[in-house]
Amino acid sequence: MTNSMRNSQNNFTTADGTAFVQETYIHIEWKWLALPIAVSVLSLVLLITVMINSRSHGVEGKFAPVFPLSIV
Repeated sequence: MTNSMRNSQNNFTTADGTAFVQETYIHIEWKWLALPIAVSVLSLVLLITVMINSRSHGVEGKFAPVFPLSIV
């Protein structure tokens, strides 16, 4: 079946037969996604914490023009 799929000119190939067991074709390695998801969530928590602390202490935002930042 693998050779049939490799040698096929189109993107799909059918195979006639009877399936005796159920097989998993897509397996996700969640351990590789855990760190990026954790970093994203913790970054969002940090951002929200800083925003709440800044507002509670009366700190006003400082706005800079966008043009100098786009040159870098």
